Amino acid sequence: MTEKNDHVLQTLVERVVSTDDSRVGLVARIGAATPLVVIGVQHLTGAAPLLPIIEGTPLPFPELNAAIGPVVQVVGGALLAVGLFARVGALMGIGAMAVALFSHATFAPYVPVGAAEAFTWANEPPIALPIAVLALSGVVLVRGAGRRSLDHGVGGRRTLALTIALFSLVLVPGLAVGEIAEPQAARAHYDLDGGLAIDGYDPVAYFTEGRATRGDAQYEVRFQGATYRFASAANRDAFDADPDRYRPAYGGWCAYAMSSGGQTSPDPTNFIIDDDGRLFLFYKNFLVDTKDRWEAGDPEALENDADRNWAGILDA
Repeated sequence: MTEKNDHVLQTLVERVVSTDDSRVGLVARIGAATPLVVIGVQHLTGAAPLLPIIEGTPLPFPELNAAIGPVVQVVGGALLAVGLFARVGALMGIGAMAVALFSHATFAPYVPVGAAEAFTWANEPPIALPIAVLALSGVVLVRGAGRRSLDHGVGGRRTLALTIALFSLVLVPGLAVGEIAEPQAARAHYDLDGGLAIDGYDPVAYFTEGRATRGDAQYEVRFQGATYRFASAANRDAFDADPDRYRPAYGGWCAYAMSSGGQTSPDPTNFIIDDDGRLFLFYKNFLVDTKDRWEAGDPEALENDADRNWAGILDA
C-alpha cells in the first residue's frame, strides 16, 4: 500500500513539474513573478496596506483576504521565480490577480461610473499590470516553467522537498512581517521617517510653487516633535510664523486612507490643496492612486470621515 501511495505521489509530482526546454516558460514566469513579489512585499510590510482597498469592495471576509492575499502573491511569485512547482505558483498568481481585477472594478468610488470605465486602459494604465500577470501565469500553467527552472532540472521527491523548504523560507518570515506591519502602521500620531516629516519635502512649496519640492537640511524647523525641511530660508520663516497653515492634514498620512480610519504613508508628490487651503497627501502605487479615488468619490464626505477618524486617533 505504501509503495502504491508513493507511486501515486511520484506521478502527481512529475505531472505538475513537467515542462519543456523552451524560453517561453522562462520569460512568462519571470514576467509574472516580479510584480507578484514586489506588490506582495509592499502589502506585507505595510507600505501598501491592502485592507482599506478590500473593504471598499463586495469581497467577503476583508481582514482574512488582506492577510492571506499578500502571502499568496509572495509565495506564488517565489515559486515562479525559481521555477519550482511553477504551475502551482501560476495558479496562485492567477487567483491573486483575479482578485485584484475584481477589486479594481468594484472598488466603491468606481461603482458610479461602472466597471467598463474602470477597465479603460487609456484612463487607468496600471490595470494592464494585473492583466499581464494573469496572462503570463496562464502561459506557465499551460507550458510549464521552461528552461533554467528547478522543475526542468529536478523531479520527484527532491522537488517536493525543495518546495517545502522554499515555503518555509518565504511563508514563515512573510507571516512574521505581516504581524509587525500593523503595529508599525499604527505608530505615533504623525507619519515620520526618523523624525522627518513629509519625507523631507518642503510644506510651504506646495502652496507657493504648486508642486512637491525637496527641502534642504540647512533649512530646518523642529515643531511638535517633527522636523520639517524647506527649500529656502523664506519658506522656513513662513512656516515658523504659521505652522498650522502649511502642515499637511492628518499628520501627513494619506487622506483617503484616513477617511476609512487607516494610517498609510502617502507619496508626497501626490497632493491636493482644497478650497479651504488644506494640504492633503495621497498614497499611490502600480495599481492604486487614492487621489483619483478621492476626487471621483464625494470629497466633502470623505474629508468629514477623515476629520472624525483623525480626531479619534488624537484622542486615543
